[in-house]
Amino acid sequence: MFSIGEWIFYPVFGAGLIINIEEKKIFGEIRKYYVIKFINGIDMMVPVYSNESFKLRKAISVDECKEIYNIILKSTPENLPSKWSDRYKYYMSCINEGDIKKLSKIIRDIGNLSKNKKLSRSELNIFNDILNLVSGEICAVLNKDIDSIKREINSLAKD
Repeated sequence: MFSIGEWIFYPVFGAGLIINIEEKKIFGEIRKYYVIKFINGIDMMVPVYSNESFKLRKAISVDECKEIYNIILKSTPENLPSKWSDRYKYYMSCINEGDIKKLSKIIRDIGNLSKNKKLSRSELNIFNDILNLVSGEICAVLNKDIDSIKREINSLAKD
């Protein structure tokens, strides 16, 4: 169970702060809910009893932030599938899984891909979505401005 004041990560929505734990009566049952304020400004209630099904996880540590930067900057890019539909499925699978290391590798790989070809609008949108997820979690952990982190990661990915 998470605590009030704890940073979490929720796939698709990104990093959020648990601001309260409330009991609500829904369909005659009283259940506990996390009240989460996400970096992107969205507030959401997530049932406490189903952490696994909702894939909430604790936000990464400061050391893991360094590892994320190393993945983007220093690790060898992998070849992405050549067909857009296959890349799209891969991207969406990683977004829904919420593994920040996989998301960081996608940033690295799309950044590498952009060196050789112009990205489509769809691929650029996915890159920006993933950049927002990764940057949001890092900004929460390091208590830094998200825009500066996005610029930094974007620069690293495309160098």
